[in-house]
Amino acid sequence: MFKKILVLVYLFMLIVFVPNAAAQEMDWEELGGDIFDVRCLFVFPDNKRNMLIGNQGNIFLSSDTGVSWSRKLSLRGKDKKINQILSTQNKKMIIYAATDCGLYASFDNALNWKRIFRGANHEESSSTAIALKGETILVGTKSGLYLSNDNGRNWEKETGELGRSEILNIDVFNGGKNSYIYAATVNGVFKKHNQDNWEKIYSQNNRQDNADQQSQIVDTDQQSRYWGVRYIKSDPENDGLLYLATTRGIYKSLDAGNSWEAVAEYGLLQRDVKYLSISVSGQLFSVTNSGIFVFNQDRWLEQTSSLSAGTIHSLAIIEPDVLLIGADKGVFRSIVSKKSIAYGINSNEISAKEPKINQVQQAAIDYAEVSPEKIKNWRKQAAKKALLPELSVGVERNSTDLWHWETGSSTIGQSGDDSLRRGRDSIDWDVTLRWDLGEIIWNDDQTNIDVRSKLMVELRDDILDQVNKLYFERLRVKMELGNLNIEDLKKRNEKELKLQELSASLDALTGGYFSRQIEA
Repeated sequence: MFKKILVLVYLFMLIVFVPNAAAQEMDWEELGGDIFDVRCLFVFPDNKRNMLIGNQGNIFLSSDTGVSWSRKLSLRGKDKKINQILSTQNKKMIIYAATDCGLYASFDNALNWKRIFRGANHEESSSTAIALKGETILVGTKSGLYLSNDNGRNWEKETGELGRSEILNIDVFNGGKNSYIYAATVNGVFKKHNQDNWEKIYSQNNRQDNADQQSQIVDTDQQSRYWGVRYIKSDPENDGLLYLATTRGIYKSLDAGNSWEAVAEYGLLQRDVKYLSISVSGQLFSVTNSGIFVFNQDRWLEQTSSLSAGTIHSLAIIEPDVLLIGADKGVFRSIVSKKSIAYGINSNEISAKEPKINQVQQAAIDYAEVSPEKIKNWRKQAAKKALLPELSVGVERNSTDLWHWETGSSTIGQSGDDSLRRGRDSIDWDVTLRWDLGEIIWNDDQTNIDVRSKLMVELRDDILDQVNKLYFERLRVKMELGNLNIEDLKKRNEKELKLQELSASLDALTGGYFSRQIEA
């Protein structure tokens, strides 16, 4: 009997309480040096203590894991960025740096640099991405893709759309039988398989609606009709596995881009993903304006909740548990804390004083004025429009009135005693009412309403999706906060600050409704 009671208690704990050890915390440390606005990172493959960072016009080298830094390259001019640093994998390592002034190379472990590519104008010189495939160097610029097969002595520009599109990033997969080159551009994603020609596997305007309907709406935000490409990343251990970061979430392909499916977004606070990386163990990391997230068991876990670094621009995975990031406020390194967060608080208890999710959703819909009732009212008003006549009013001055005036004169002549005089002006007016009864059945406004309705549904879905993520992420942070020890003051402050941030985001979407409800 006693054993049965223990089993029932254990099952009750599993059902009512959230499982233990649900997440791990990242402990972050700032690396030495007053270097800010770090745009790219590079860790030497043969010596993890050596690393390079690039910011506004400079490349810095550290030989002591970031304790001290020395400048090795400085670009002339203002607003010149270092966009990417990459090296060859052979013994005689060559390091390449894609910059706004062209492509630079170092043959002596970053001590000296030489420019090996510069375009004819600023757009061609702005090197945004670089990749290596065998002896071939691929450089992406703001005006297309360039290739060199002789260590940068001669360059050839790709033809077609890829030769005139701004390149965002380039990724190379080297397999046994299959090798792929992927190029993410502002116009879509391109793929080159072995020696085949380039083919477009993802179009930037996948969401573009019918052109005839869209042409009727001249004030529609054009950005909302596109799934903007951000970054392409292939899994180095899986042939054909490909991830695509867009402004509308992350997509996965299992067949090298022939078909796509959405990756789960639960836990990802923003759908606009800027950067992707895959660890040696196959874990997928994403970078958004909210921070860094790792994908684990169909949900995203934030890794930077305790970090205040500003906007994160780059990520490097040094070891399975060590991350290196470049951000507005400098360079930071993290190690996964071995302490786990044990959630022992009832989830119902956590949300007892919170407004229900459907209430928050409705508040967001009302605040953004995207209620379905709005479209219904438009349709009713459009149908009633035909019952109202088209009113026109006309007013005209009439000055043709003439009077015959008897003067009493006995003079015989052309006029005699009959004098013709101009009379008073008169005002003529008219009112016209016109009905077009055919509009009772159908009118042109219905077409505009149909298009507006589709755009409103998409906007409403986006708002609700963001509300759902923020709402449940806030509950998760509350549960973590409730299980921290009282003496762990630093982590409590970090969690409380994160809680306030999520509450402020929900207030921004609901017009302050969320805070008013939890304070009531």
